[in-house]
Amino acid sequence: MVYALVFTRTACSMSNFFPFDPVPRVIGKDDWAYLEQGLKQRVQALNKFLWDVYHEKKIIKDGIVPEEFVYSLNSAAL
Repeated sequence: MVYALVFTRTACSMSNFFPFDPVPRVIGKDDWAYLEQGLKQRVQALNKFLWDVYHEKKIIKDGIVPEEFVYSLNSAAL
């Protein structure tokens, strides 16, 4: 049996399924420490990206990310 959460994207009225396992997975202390380090790094990078996009916009001015990518709405990506 497959368990999943179902959600609908309003922009395109499509239903999506997010599968999950009803039995929790046990993660060892060493594995969790490794995962935690990577998760913290990614959250920090995302926060810095969002701060820059909404404030200084250096990532756009330096040509790293095109302005159209940040400010356009692509309904297929939702």
